[in-house]
Amino acid sequence: MEGKRNSVLLIEDDFDLKDTISEFLGKEGFDVILAENGSQGIQKAIQHRPDIIVCDITMPGITGYEVFNMLHQINTTSVIPFIFLSAKATKEDILLGLHLGADDYIPKPFDFKDLLVILKNRINNRKKIIELNDEKFDALLNNTFSGTLILNGQVIEHVNKHFAEMLGYYQEELIGNNLVNFVHKDNICGLVDKISRCEHGAIKDFMIVFKAIHKDNNLIDLCMRGTNVIFKGEKRIVSSCTVEIEE
Repeated sequence: MEGKRNSVLLIEDDFDLKDTISEFLGKEGFDVILAENGSQGIQKAIQHRPDIIVCDITMPGITGYEVFNMLHQINTTSVIPFIFLSAKATKEDILLGLHLGADDYIPKPFDFKDLLVILKNRINNRKKIIELNDEKFDALLNNTFSGTLILNGQVIEHVNKHFAEMLGYYQEELIGNNLVNFVHKDNICGLVDKISRCEHGAIKDFMIVFKAIHKDNNLIDLCMRGTNVIFKGEKRIVSSCTVEIEE
C-alpha cells in the first residue's frame, strides 16, 4: 500500500507557470492545489491545510507577503511550511521574506528540480519536528509528578491522570471541556488573558496562580506554567500544574 501523497498549495497568478509547476509536481507524486490569487490562496489553505505552501509575491490584490501574514495569524495554517516564489530577487527582498518567517525564498527563474528538493526537505524537516515534539508531550502527559494538560485555546485537549486527580475527576470528564469551567470566577479573566497572549505569540510562556474548583466544590490553589508549542503539527498551549500549599 502506497503512503499518503504530500500536498502542496501553489498560489501563482502566472497561468502558464502555474500549470507547468503543477504538472511537474503531480508527476513527482504531489497532490497540487491551485490558487490564482492571494484571496483564493488563503481560502484554500484554510480549507485543505496542505503540507506546504508555495506562493508568488507580486500578485494583484493581496500580495504574497500579506498572504503569509494572514495565514500566520491562524492557528491551523500558521505552522505550514511557506515558500516565497518571486522574480524579485534583490538581497533586501530575500531578507524581507525570510525575516517575516518564511521557510525559503526561491527567485525566478529557477530549476524545477531545485524546487522539488526544497519542498521535500521542508516537509521532511517538519515531520521530524512534529515527531520529536509528540514524543516529548507523551512523556509529559505520563508524568505522575505534575498535572499536565494541553490546551487548544481554552479547551482541554489532553490531560494526564495526575491533573485529573487534582480536581477530583477522571481524565475523560475533563477532555473537551473549557478550562474556565473549573476556575473560580474571580480568576477567569486573568487566566484567559495569559492563555490568549501566549497562544498568539505575545508572550512565549507564562506562570499564574489561580483558584480551581474541585469536583466537591472546594477551592484549591493551582500554579500553572504554560508555554506555546507545536503539538501534532498545530499550535497548542502545554501547561504543567502544581498545588500551592499554604505555609
